[in-house]
Amino acid sequence: MDRFGVATSGRSERGDHIVDARIGSEAGGRMLSITVIGSSLTDVDIAATTAFAQGDQAQPWIERHPGLAAFAIYDDGRMWSSQRLAPYILA
Repeated sequence: MDRFGVATSGRSERGDHIVDARIGSEAGGRMLSITVIGSSLTDVDIAATTAFAQGDQAQPWIERHPGLAAFAIYDDGRMWSSQRLAPYILA
């Protein structure tokens, strides 16, 4: 785990700018942001946007990708982190 990339997708800086192509409107549902960690900055940038677009389905999607770890925040205060996030957290 010497090198890794970190990317966040969400609404805080640019508002509702990610569109779910399946429905043609804003993506993410009630998700405010998701941060994804993995071995490649390019891969985690793509993964963060993809996961954000999936909204409530982001967690199972992230868990199916062994090279990714993530943390998400929702507008109701709910949060989750993937099982693989622990090695990246400083105690």
